[in-house]
Amino acid sequence: MPPLDRTPLLESDNYEEAEMMLTQLIGPCKSEFLEPHSYFLTRYYYASFYQSSMVYLQWQGAQKLTRNQPDEIYVFYLPIEGIIREKINQLEPILSSEKVVHFFTPQQNLVGEISSQGQGISVCIPRQRLQQEMAKLLNNSVNSLISFQPEVDLTTVFGNSLKELILFSWQATAQNSLFLPQLEQTLLTGLLQYHSHNYSAVLQRKEGILGDRQVYLAKEFMRANLQKPISLGDIALAIGVSGRSLQRSFAKYCGCSPIEFLRQARLDSLHQELSQGIPLLGISDLMLKYQFSHLGRCSQSYHQRFGELPSETVHKNRVDSDSA
Repeated sequence: MPPLDRTPLLESDNYEEAEMMLTQLIGPCKSEFLEPHSYFLTRYYYASFYQSSMVYLQWQGAQKLTRNQPDEIYVFYLPIEGIIREKINQLEPILSSEKVVHFFTPQQNLVGEISSQGQGISVCIPRQRLQQEMAKLLNNSVNSLISFQPEVDLTTVFGNSLKELILFSWQATAQNSLFLPQLEQTLLTGLLQYHSHNYSAVLQRKEGILGDRQVYLAKEFMRANLQKPISLGDIALAIGVSGRSLQRSFAKYCGCSPIEFLRQARLDSLHQELSQGIPLLGISDLMLKYQFSHLGRCSQSYHQRFGELPSETVHKNRVDSDSA
């Protein structure tokens, strides 16, 4: 998936110049070109990802990269082509490939050997941003470092979903999408809930079942914010519970997750607006109004729920109005 529609932040055949730019993007590093008589080329593409950032890297020429992960940045690396053999804090090396990705925690010492050709996406997440989201899920403050297990298996359901989300988000950054906050939020919540870290046990202990009243309040909060990019953490914070408890309680009482309930409520409101008359906004604008960032998937979900496409709802209503 080369980003051919973008101008690279850097394109260079000088590995020292590439090292300087990489230091600016992901933190202090030292590179060593392992094939001094072969061709070297690197390209870096940069994009803002709401409060985080994304860097698309392409390279030719095997390298050894030594760096200390900065105190305030997490880096999630998704390989698309090529292999990186990485040793973290002098432990056993791990391989980053098309089936396994790396998630680097602040303050780690890293030594990596990079294959002679490859490309991938690094997602750089501010430490404070991740701690804020964890605090929402726990309904409590988080002051110590969140340390993640460094490998994510892309062959699992979670790993595959994570990969698809990052690829979709990278494309969205090219369009200056209004949904970048929502996409970043989905990534952070997924990592905190489904990838192993030193707070996982605390999250699990917060998994008590809520009462009917709290579930009702959560539903009312979602209905009042259908047009806003709210997250699971926002919902949990609004009613003073943990995200895990909210998930378990909705599964028990509603047969779905809170986010699925929110999506269905948004579809219902979209259907209601399209059914009331010829909408003042176009169909696409209405979908965006209700926080549907992927219009094709929204149309598919709408059809599954109501047995017709959004355009068919509008057409049917127009015919009924003309007949009246």
